[in-house]
Amino acid sequence: MNGRPLETFPTRKGYRTPVALEAGPNEIVVHGWAQGFDEDAKVVSGTARVVVQRKTAPGDGTGTLDLATAYMLADSTDKAYWLCGEGDGCGFEPVCFRVGPRRVDCPVASWHSDNQVRRCGHVYTLRLRGDQLYSGFYACHGRLNPRPRQRWVRADFTPRLHRVVINASRDDRDTYRVESNGPNRYGAPRFSMDRDVFLP
Repeated sequence: MNGRPLETFPTRKGYRTPVALEAGPNEIVVHGWAQGFDEDAKVVSGTARVVVQRKTAPGDGTGTLDLATAYMLADSTDKAYWLCGEGDGCGFEPVCFRVGPRRVDCPVASWHSDNQVRRCGHVYTLRLRGDQLYSGFYACHGRLNPRPRQRWVRADFTPRLHRVVINASRDDRDTYRVESNGPNRYGAPRFSMDRDVFLP
């Protein structure tokens, strides 16, 4: 969609996936193919194209920062990855809270398969300035419940922030573009990886 690749998911009635529309025209191109079980079976393919217009509304020029975008970015940082590192049987996951219309904070916890107690490793904070995103981290300690209360979030604290820019290699970029546009527990992220900007 608008050059942003997306994966679709099968349902009983076909295929579907949530998408984040940009203000103005949105070109959606769907490519599909099918082949029988026999290796010699003919491959049938097709393409469909449609343009969906998203009308602007008051506030669209600034936008409201969403949880899905914050979750996607918090989940993809090196700092989150190294809560587990290369160890087996370890997992990590952010849980995000809206602090304001332009700020979302995500405590990130890790746990081991032999002990499901989640320990908070850090809090990822994301800020929106215009259409650009800025992120930072601050510390948290102790047990993080599966449904953490917002007490882990320090709304009165602002760490050092840096502009969010995706520095993926050419080989990893296409894969990462699909992952960054895919839906997560909060919905479809509103982020253009090609321009490194928020989609209001």
